[in-house]
Amino acid sequence: MNYKLLQIIITKTLRKQRRGLQPSTLSYFRFIIIAALLVKGKSIATAQSWQCGDTLVDSRDGQKYPTVLIGSQCWMAKNLNIGTYTESFYTGTSHSDMANNGIIEKYCYNNDTANCELYGGLYEWDEMTNYTTVGGSLPDTVNRGICPTGWHIPSSGSVFGASGTTMEWEILELHFPPTTEAIELMPGGSSGFNAQLGGYRTEYGQWDTIYTTAILGGGRCGNYWSTLSSFADNRLGRTFHTNHDSLTVLYDSRFLGLSVRCIKDSDLTISIAELPSNKTALKVYPSPAESYVSVVLNCPAPNEPLLVYNIFGQEVRLPVQKSNEKLKLDIITLPPGIYFVRLGTYTGCFIKASISH
Repeated sequence: MNYKLLQIIITKTLRKQRRGLQPSTLSYFRFIIIAALLVKGKSIATAQSWQCGDTLVDSRDGQKYPTVLIGSQCWMAKNLNIGTYTESFYTGTSHSDMANNGIIEKYCYNNDTANCELYGGLYEWDEMTNYTTVGGSLPDTVNRGICPTGWHIPSSGSVFGASGTTMEWEILELHFPPTTEAIELMPGGSSGFNAQLGGYRTEYGQWDTIYTTAILGGGRCGNYWSTLSSFADNRLGRTFHTNHDSLTVLYDSRFLGLSVRCIKDSDLTISIAELPSNKTALKVYPSPAESYVSVVLNCPAPNEPLLVYNIFGQEVRLPVQKSNEKLKLDIITLPPGIYFVRLGTYTGCFIKASISH
């Protein structure tokens, strides 16, 4: 493909359709579109030869991990299995059998190293973060923890089961209906995420494959950490369970030994596949816009909040006015860029232009 010619065509098209944009903003949009075309819908953190969907080889130990692109996020499709095996001992009290000794340590379910080969290692929260905590909790910035270079521990915005700031676990979940998201993300699901149900180590040093028997009624589970810390000694993550079709927010002790999935670092996370079409039921107009955009859904509205994200997948909070069946978003304070709107399973997008004077 003649990408120089493609760049000229895109530039002319943008100038026709995006009059009023500042030159710097125009160049920014042109770069995003060209980069997305170059990698044809794959993650555009870089345009190097390795692409999401290829096998990741961890240079530290040679372990190989399949990867999967879900929306704009690139995930490992297999649990992390880095570190030296450490035996877990049952003591009847909450404790750690790991230490901050400069060596990555892992538990293997039932103290059997064969289980690490099948399901990956199990890590306490402090070990998983590589002891890079600040005041007992992680900063909001990306935390690499024990993930390979270029990858990090996924973030979470849920607080004690309530909806908080939308972060990486929540963005993953948005791609699937809430009632079946766990099914789609577990082995056999449509996502390719392949959440393995490898059990966990309790804070007392025991082994369990069920988790919350009284609530989920037996079955088998896989528990995964996030970077989010809460009060006291509790940390948050996600639970996948054979008896539960939706994901459960895990809120439990830092001494649990849980699985780890790493997510790829990204400077830009937009992809052509995720640019919503104007032909969908959700209409967002005008675009580009300087001060306000209107959102109209041409079908019964779901009983869910309207969410707006920037191109980095971060939720932005905007004043909303409701008039009849139309929502009006005040975007005056937003910096120029591309933004995505989500209402239930319906999506749209708009471009915030620089305010002309």
